[in-house]
Amino acid sequence: MPFRPLALVVYLSMAVVTFGTILYLMIQSNDPALEAIEDAIVFGHIGMGGLFFIYILINFITLLLKGLPIYRVAFKEDNFPYATSKLAGVIVVAAFFFASNYAPFNQAVSGYFNTVADFNLTQGNRDAAKEYYRRGAIYGNILAQSNTNHRSNYMYAQLLEKDEQKMVWMESATKKNPTEQSYASLGVLYEQSSLFFDAVFTYQAGLEQFPDSWALNNNLGLLYERIQLSDSADYYLNQNTNAVFWQKDVLIANKLAFRALSPERKSQGMLQKSGRLDHQANWMANQVDRDSVDASMGLIEEMSLQLNIFSYAYLKNLGLVCAKNRTTDFLSVIDPFLEYSGNDAFRNELSVTKAMNLYATGDVSNAFVLMNDTFEKSSQALPDVKMLLGKWSMELNAPRLAARYFESAREYAYPLATADLAQAYAMIGQRSVAQYLVGKELNELDSSKTSLRSQLEVLVESLDKEPIVWNQNTEVFAQGEDLLKHAAEAQNKGLVEDATILYGRLGVNNPFFEKGVLQAAKFFNQKGNDKDRAYEILRQSIGVNEYSPELIMAYIDQCLSMGLISYAEGTVIRLIDVLDAEAYQRYELDFEARKSQVESELNSWD
Repeated sequence: MPFRPLALVVYLSMAVVTFGTILYLMIQSNDPALEAIEDAIVFGHIGMGGLFFIYILINFITLLLKGLPIYRVAFKEDNFPYATSKLAGVIVVAAFFFASNYAPFNQAVSGYFNTVADFNLTQGNRDAAKEYYRRGAIYGNILAQSNTNHRSNYMYAQLLEKDEQKMVWMESATKKNPTEQSYASLGVLYEQSSLFFDAVFTYQAGLEQFPDSWALNNNLGLLYERIQLSDSADYYLNQNTNAVFWQKDVLIANKLAFRALSPERKSQGMLQKSGRLDHQANWMANQVDRDSVDASMGLIEEMSLQLNIFSYAYLKNLGLVCAKNRTTDFLSVIDPFLEYSGNDAFRNELSVTKAMNLYATGDVSNAFVLMNDTFEKSSQALPDVKMLLGKWSMELNAPRLAARYFESAREYAYPLATADLAQAYAMIGQRSVAQYLVGKELNELDSSKTSLRSQLEVLVESLDKEPIVWNQNTEVFAQGEDLLKHAAEAQNKGLVEDATILYGRLGVNNPFFEKGVLQAAKFFNQKGNDKDRAYEILRQSIGVNEYSPELIMAYIDQCLSMGLISYAEGTVIRLIDVLDAEAYQRYELDFEARKSQVESELNSWD
């Protein structure tokens, strides 16, 4: 055909289609199809190009040796016809093709299967895509073993369900044309199966081929931290890599996590926080770990109510920071997240964190109620909740209540529950029970736990010789004293509304500050026609501080004063657990006398 213009358009169209196809295959990482094209190019150049070069030499060697311009010579094939050279070139190409055991053809078919699988995957046909990827991985192999092309093996492994199957095919994806992703994915699979050394070797093999890979350095560093090789972890997390901006953010977030998990690195300079959730969460974890908390923390704006692992970690650490600071920032934002129906997986942990903030800010009653409610509603055993309630009870000078919580935690085999339970029993005067529990624990303890054994032996000596002392939460009692002082001042000045508000808070905030609860109940009883509020204060108080004889007696008195005789009778029995036998008998006689008097007054009024 004439060269201009039609031949030029056809030639350019062929070029566009050719290079467009190669570009598409490169974007899809369809390495078997690319290898088929590479083989066609190499075989064609060697066969056709090589024979054309031989054709030139055989026919025009004399002229070339004389340095004459052969293009001016009339074209004449004296020794080796052009058609013969082309036929010989085809034969050479065919020889390469058969010598390679049909590899270019098999690769082309594998590439085709990959393209069909990609199309099905975009259409949501996951099963069909998986089958085509499998065909692409095994095509042309007599024993149906993987031909180790990257694309087929990698994608097929991603679509499998079982980790042990994924590992087999992902390992094949690293044998030929591997990528950073294939090494990283295989390493993660090994980690999930607790094959930590296999994961280390996989990441190291990947770094030999991709030494600047940020992902492989990051994963290897985190893995070394997981197996407690902190120096190696620090080394890999601080490598200069090819990370771009968001990848650098991930590395910084993980460095912050590493600092929080490595006590020996507390003295190192802090990495600066940013606006990212993962940065903020790990930065706050470092602050809490260093006992150097920032009181200006607040919630990142426009945070979705649907939590994920990053936003959950952020909220959890925000709660810990606010609890350390004794601020209400966390309490002011957490309720919508707890009420959102899609956050069931995170509700228990965040509820406990909220309770910790309530306790830290002096709202002891609601903290205890929330913790008990979380324990009761959870479908999982939460012995740590009972342990924390026990420790709070010890701090609030309620060892009998603490013993009950510790007993519950011990039933779930919570570590060290027995040691705390023994201390609680010792504080309520039952040292023989405490010594028995610790001795039984020592006899059943695994011989390898030498550190725990030595701690229990020290506790045994303390139970024999010294009174058990538990650090008290003086802060919350100081808050109660301060609130009582202001309430009394407002009452003395005749500021009834202010006094009502202050006594109302005093009555419900901390039922372990018994003096404040009793004063609040007294105020509302004297106020006139407000005995119901006094009753409610005392009822809630004994619901939390269940073993306080003063509060129980005050509640019984309140019931008698309101004519609620059956309620009073049902509560007297609770004093059996908190009074000695002689004191209980005296109280019971006095109660019967007062009950008879109340009944007589009620009958006479009728």
